[in-house]
Amino acid sequence: MNSLWLVDVDGLHGANPRQLTKTGGEYAALWKTSWSPDGERLAFWAGGADGTADVYVIDADGRNERDISAAGMAQDQWWPAWSPDGTRIAFVQTDPAAIVVVDPDGSNPVRFDGPPVRADPMTNCGVVVWSPDGKRLMAVSTGLEGDPSTDVLAVFDLPGTGHRTTIPADNLCSFSWQRLAP
Repeated sequence: MNSLWLVDVDGLHGANPRQLTKTGGEYAALWKTSWSPDGERLAFWAGGADGTADVYVIDADGRNERDISAAGMAQDQWWPAWSPDGTRIAFVQTDPAAIVVVDPDGSNPVRFDGPPVRADPMTNCGVVVWSPDGKRLMAVSTGLEGDPSTDVLAVFDLPGTGHRTTIPADNLCSFSWQRLAP
């Protein structure tokens, strides 16, 4: 199926399937869905009309589907992630690989500079993770101290200051933030 569906869960069997997104030519794949914190919207990436992968947002009822990829970007955009407060969406772009943060309507793009973010759509290595307080982003980057054969876990401060912390982390594709009790 080349569309997103919403299905009620009633124990062992799904009920009341509803198609959320349109089908057909421009959506070759629908990947990495991300629910907004309030459960009202869904962000996902799919093939865009121009042949690149784009990030979309759709209301939970299937209305208002829109491409929110940063305007003027001819690159692929992948792995959308909502901020904890639902006011921003972060995603990975290619060529050059970087993190971009936009408002849910695609406005106010901020690009994070630093070591290139690993952008691989076939793995979770390109995923972006928000800190629980929404003040930082974490992703796997390549090129520790100019060496493109190494990976680092990069923590970027908001808003797009370029300030980052890097931690050597070869072959890392899975990571998360953890709140620790005081």
